[in-house]
Amino acid sequence: MSVSADDLIGAWALRDWRIEYEDGRVTRPFGADAAGQLLYSADGQVSATVSAQGRQPLEQSNVRDAADADKAAAFESYFHYAGRLHLEDDVVVHTVGLALNPGFLDTQQ
Repeated sequence: MSVSADDLIGAWALRDWRIEYEDGRVTRPFGADAAGQLLYSADGQVSATVSAQGRQPLEQSNVRDAADADKAAAFESYFHYAGRLHLEDDVVVHTVGLALNPGFLDTQQ
């Protein structure tokens, strides 16, 4: 069955976020109950968000005023990137243009 970009348009809820390594290891960075959403637009944009459950609110309403440890905990429990998508055969490829982690910029996922 062939997939087209039109088949992907919309919002998709995360079912499982795991990382599978070549040596057979599997990790779930935010646990088995991670929450997430993948958005695909008609003009080829993608936004991917994953969050750990039970994240604690910051003590300060403005993140810039929060303690460094609170900012680190927020960063460690949330993942996001956005960019463009294209298909290579039946594989969806995301080219990252914006990311919470600057190391993700210009990568393909």
